[in-house]
Amino acid sequence: EPDGAQLLVQRIGVSLTRLDSELGKLSAKVGNETTIRKSDVIEMVGLSREEQAWEIQSVLLTGNEKASITKLWELLDISKQPRELLMWSVVDLTRRLSAAASMLASGASRGDVRKSLKLFGDGGNRVLSVAKKRTPAHFADLFTEAVAVDARARSGTLDGRRGLELLTIRVCSEIR
Repeated sequence: EPDGAQLLVQRIGVSLTRLDSELGKLSAKVGNETTIRKSDVIEMVGLSREEQAWEIQSVLLTGNEKASITKLWELLDISKQPRELLMWSVVDLTRRLSAAASMLASGASRGDVRKSLKLFGDGGNRVLSVAKKRTPAHFADLFTEAVAVDARARSGTLDGRRGLELLTIRVCSEIR
C-alpha cells in the first residue's frame, strides 16, 4: 500500500540493498496476502537512528522528569544515539515551543502554526497545548538557555551528557 511504502522509505532511506532486504522480511511476514500495509512496516521495520533521537521530544512534552531522564539514558546507553543529535532534538523542541507561543500570542490560528512549524499529529497538538501555557518571552528564554547549553557542550566547557541531563530537567520543569 502507498502509505506503507512511504513509511518504509522514511525509515530506511533509498538504498536499494536495504529496501530489498526489508521487502524480503515484509514479504515473508505477509505471506499469501501479497499486500504490505503500513501496520506491517511499523511492526517489522525499526525506527531509524534519527527517528529514535526525536523520541525524546514526546517524552519531554509530558513534563515528567523521571520518564524523560529514563528515555534520555535509554537513547544514550542502549540505542547509542549521538549526544549531538539528542541535543539538537531538545534544542529544536524549545525553538518550536518559543515560535508557537509567539505565533499564538500574535493571533495566528492553530492551523497556521502547525503548518509553519511542521507540527503533525498528537505531538503537534501537545506542542500547541504546552506553548499556550506560558508567555512567548518565557519560551524564548528557555530556547536561549538551550542554545547556550548546546554551545557549552560543543566547546567542551560542559560534558555533553551532563548538559543533556540538565537541559532535560530544565525543560520538564518549565513544561509542567
